[in-house]
Amino acid sequence: MSRIASRAVGTGQWIDALLAIESWLFIAVIWAGCLWIARGTWRPLADTTAAFIEVSIRRRVANLRAAAFGACLYVMQLTLLVLMLGAASPQGFAAVLTSPQVIVLGWVGVPAVLAALYWFRRRDQADLERLRELKRQLQSD
Repeated sequence: MSRIASRAVGTGQWIDALLAIESWLFIAVIWAGCLWIARGTWRPLADTTAAFIEVSIRRRVANLRAAAFGACLYVMQLTLLVLMLGAASPQGFAAVLTSPQVIVLGWVGVPAVLAALYWFRRRDQADLERLRELKRQLQSD
């Protein structure tokens, strides 16, 4: 058992154990989600130019899905943490929502993640269109 997990269980406070369980569950969800999204993107099916272009297209599509998946997980993780900490806090949700951690991770972090996602999607969408055009040109020759 890791030091953090043993500390969470050893404190005897339900919130610490709940946060530890929630963190490990999110790690498992992220791991499984990344493997699911990246399936079929490790290598081309043949040693041809068309196969390399096809795997590049699959990688771009997987990158777009992974970016959306990551942004959703960020918002879900933040929401769960705020709900759990708010339920455990004697001051309630108002104190949690104005804490420095939530201000940085939520009020600054969420818009930053969404802006980065917008930029990333535009860039990868342009690359995806370029690769699809290359594939069309290769098929027409």
